[in-house]
Amino acid sequence: MSYLPLYAQLQATFNKILQQNYSNIECTFNIESPKNPDHGDFSCNIAMMLAKKIKKNPMEIAETISENIKNTTSLSLDKILVARPGFINIFVNPKDWMKSLPAIFQNKEDFFRPNIGKNRSVYLEYVSSNPTGPLHIGHGRCGAIGSSLALLFEETGFNVHREYFINDAGRQIHILATSVWLRFLQIKKHKLLYPKKAYQGSYIHDIAVELLQENELLSIPEQHLMPDLNPVQTDSNQDEKWLEFCITLYQRLYQASTRASFEKACVKFVLKMIQKECEDFNVNFDAWFSERSLVNDGSVEASLLALKERDHIYEKDGAIWFKAQSLGDEKDRVLVKANGDYTYFATDIAYHWHKLQTQPDFIIDIMGADHHGYIPRLKAALIGLGMAPDRFNAIIYQFITLMQNQQQVQMSTRQGSYVTLQELIEQVGLDCARFYLLQKKPDQHITFDLDIAKKESLDNPIFKIHYAYARIMSILRKLPKNAIAKNHLDYLPSHHEKSIIKLLNRYPDILRACVRDHSLHYLCQYLLEVASQLHSYYSTTKIIQEDLEILSQRHYLIVCIANTLNKGLAILGLQAKETM
Repeated sequence: MSYLPLYAQLQATFNKILQQNYSNIECTFNIESPKNPDHGDFSCNIAMMLAKKIKKNPMEIAETISENIKNTTSLSLDKILVARPGFINIFVNPKDWMKSLPAIFQNKEDFFRPNIGKNRSVYLEYVSSNPTGPLHIGHGRCGAIGSSLALLFEETGFNVHREYFINDAGRQIHILATSVWLRFLQIKKHKLLYPKKAYQGSYIHDIAVELLQENELLSIPEQHLMPDLNPVQTDSNQDEKWLEFCITLYQRLYQASTRASFEKACVKFVLKMIQKECEDFNVNFDAWFSERSLVNDGSVEASLLALKERDHIYEKDGAIWFKAQSLGDEKDRVLVKANGDYTYFATDIAYHWHKLQTQPDFIIDIMGADHHGYIPRLKAALIGLGMAPDRFNAIIYQFITLMQNQQQVQMSTRQGSYVTLQELIEQVGLDCARFYLLQKKPDQHITFDLDIAKKESLDNPIFKIHYAYARIMSILRKLPKNAIAKNHLDYLPSHHEKSIIKLLNRYPDILRACVRDHSLHYLCQYLLEVASQLHSYYSTTKIIQEDLEILSQRHYLIVCIANTLNKGLAILGLQAKETM
């Protein structure tokens, strides 16, 4: 017989009461665990929700439902109290709490893997950083969110496809190639003023050495073909013009086919670096999708045709426009410029048209805060292509303020002044980095203090969680040989033990909240609370003792705690530590 968590049993009870007595009324209600134990193990607002619908006194409704609960539920309830303005407070018999433990002890799937998804599919895209440099801490937050959401969705019954969209076409790739070429000229002792707005990182030098010095993908132009590359500069506007001059010169000196091969090699070099960084950060993908392929395989044309067939595009001033405003955007958008070039939005529509061909139940894109204004036009495009609006979700994550030595670290990919994801892992460790990037809702700002994150103490949340698991493993190693973990249903748990058991019962509902809000912060907070309870229990309770019945029950309980910590950490992309 499968175990149904107490919360789910109560929810089923209230739904049955609604069906029997209020079948013609749609009512949404909440069941919560009150912070004050005097208010019961569970509290429900169903009476107040019904009162709004049927215009009756919520206290009277609550009294009627309370009587029905006793005749409907199979739970052993100590008492049911009605509290103003209409809460139904339920006190569960400790024996019912004890019944939950076997499912936790045995790692039962119906407890740890609630089937929320019911085999529905999720097309999840995350990171998708331009292949122009190494990943920084902001990309790391996106990767941690995306990869942990994928693990969460899989644990809760969804079929997940993870994808990285490679922006390997457009101006940023021309800037990358030009930056590498200019560094190569410097390596060859050619005097030039390197543009401030070109890519500055040391990796540009590494690419130049491998691709140009060792593999000779580009030859050095003859001197008479080279203009003076040392202009006098006075402001940023001139620097932008100087960068554009260098790009134009690079493109003039080499044939299109040569440039294409070189740019492809540059992207491949950076992408290999990004793939290694993702792998080291436990960020995985099922596919790496090339933007360049959208033009080559006709996907852009196919998506425009799909919009045209649905009467969502028109021509104006020689350009092709998308009727975005009629589908929820603030204005219409250009898809094809008057000169025939596709806009970035056109290729993005083609990419999402490609996603739709797999017929996913949900499409989820994870984007930085600077893309917030882009969401309405993207949702309009998906609606225009025939997707229901509630099947697309964009998760916006806020950027991070990185602190070191009490000073803010300035980050700029173009300028090369940032802490790379690899450097972050080296400084604070994989576990600390991922946990810190997941412990707040994606849309909340994070101040990441490197000095605090390096501390190995109970003030560090992930250290506290790991230490709780390691502490349990240490206890298990010290148990006498005749110790057997056993759940005694007639055992009367202490107040502390009951609090722990109630907390363990919440695990499936924590996962439901994470799925509902597309955020792992609930799970981070929950694991921290479980760890705190374990440390408190350890300090106040003698677990190893001569009374074998008490020992076997406490042995059973700490294994349940360990299993819960282990399962939760795995969803965060982390592995529980048996020793510290």
